[in-house]
Parts: sequence; C-alpha cells; structure tokens
Amino acid sequence: MSTQSSANSFQSLSKVVVFGGSGFLGSCVADALTDAGHEVTIFDLTQSQYLRSTQKMIVGNILDQEHV
Repeated sequence: MSTQSSANSFQSLSKVVVFGGSGFLGSCVADALTDAGHEVTIFDLTQSQYLRSTQKMIVGNILDQEHV
C-alpha cells in the first residue's frame, strides 16, 4: 500500500479514539484530527484541560475492563 493510498484510507475515517489524549502531544493529535473533520473521543486517566467542545472525553483506565 502506498503512502498516498494509506492517507486516503485514513481520511475516510469518521470516528477516532485518541488514547492518552489529555496531555499536550495527545491533545495536539486530537485537535488535528478534529480539524480534519473526524469525530474525536479522548480516552485517558485524567480529564483533558485542552478538550474542545466538539470532542468527547472518557476518563478511565484501559486496563480496567469496565472502563473499556
């Protein structure tokens, strides 16, 4: 698969989960995905101080079956 076809496949996504999105780098990734038109949900141990009004937030631990 070429880089271009990989990029096109990625662009066709509409819902994305960013694990560890509460930190600075994760929030930048989440914002870039939001700006690209994706519906973004952030999943992290702590509430994001960078959360946009259009993004969803799940506070939990991926190691805890009940949170996932």
